[in-house]
Amino acid sequence: MEYLVPIFCLLLLVLLVFFVGYPLVGAATTPFGLREGEHQRLVERREQLLAGIKEIEFDQAMGKFPEGEYQQMRQQLEAEAMGVLHQLDLFKGQPGRGKALEARIEKDILALRQHVRSHCPSCGANRRPTDRFCAGCGTRFEEAGAA
Repeated sequence: MEYLVPIFCLLLLVLLVFFVGYPLVGAATTPFGLREGEHQRLVERREQLLAGIKEIEFDQAMGKFPEGEYQQMRQQLEAEAMGVLHQLDLFKGQPGRGKALEARIEKDILALRQHVRSHCPSCGANRRPTDRFCAGCGTRFEEAGAA
């Protein structure tokens, strides 16, 4: 019975060494040299860039940017997004997949533009194509009949 205590202590020591040492030696890498955490970072950055593109689209629709500044910011975000998509494609071993994702991003941006045109920029109330003023807050729309 006295031999169980040293065995238990030895087992506990082995488990402790395993849990402390595993992150140092057990980090998985891909064939391209990227760590698993790198893939997650790329996915998060892709989502941030998509949100940024949507945000500047919305801000442009509300008239917050001069046209030249808007185009420059959009081009920068799109270029960075394409780089991230390319890295994700390499990570997954599917180099042709970037075009499908680019089409999906453009589709999402088009849907956001349609949403902005069909809602009041001030309060978000639904807007008919013939409305000149918002029924919810009274904001005057720039162009009558523009939807």
